[in-house]
Amino acid sequence: MVKKLPSQQEQVDLLDNLLHTMVLAIVEHTDQVAFDSKVIMSQYYVGVRVAQSDMGLILGREGETADSIRRVLWGACKKTELKIEVVFSTAGGESVSINRQRRDR
Repeated sequence: MVKKLPSQQEQVDLLDNLLHTMVLAIVEHTDQVAFDSKVIMSQYYVGVRVAQSDMGLILGREGETADSIRRVLWGACKKTELKIEVVFSTAGGESVSINRQRRDR
């Protein structure tokens, strides 16, 4: 029996819920977090805007927290047909993309 994949909207909802949960658990100013997303073909683009003072919390030391968020989302994408790109920014316009190339092992 072949297992049917969820619809694309259900896949997006899964990734949204996961990202929202992780980001809101990390930042101190949850009221200043905004998410913007779009799907183009099988690529899912997400913008996360946080308070300036929370940017360091999201990035972590040497980008470790951002990298961990990316890895969890990539793991979740294995259950979907989507690829994901996440960009963190502040209200001031500073932005950081955490979409690094996956290494094939």
